[in-house]
Amino acid sequence: MRDNDDLFVEDTIAAYEFLGAKGHAQIIRELIPMAEERWRAIRAAEAAGVEFDYDNNPFKALEPRWDKACKQFDFYKVIFRDMKQHPEKYTHP
Repeated sequence: MRDNDDLFVEDTIAAYEFLGAKGHAQIIRELIPMAEERWRAIRAAEAAGVEFDYDNNPFKALEPRWDKACKQFDFYKVIFRDMKQHPEKYTHP
């Protein structure tokens, strides 16, 4: 989430949505402003010459929801179904 990083966040959200993993997409949407704020705080600490408290992790609160979303949506099943329907996308010529 650094200014110079190109993480394709919007593409990632769109991919989750396309696959039907709406819960995952929503968590990522909520994660973005949290990550941006954390990055600002890290930069501010560096500018002030103080050590940033990395132990204070706001993302841990999202982990139970992510785990629940993973139990509700099986990516392997979706990908395997797509592989069976479109094997040409997964093989080399």
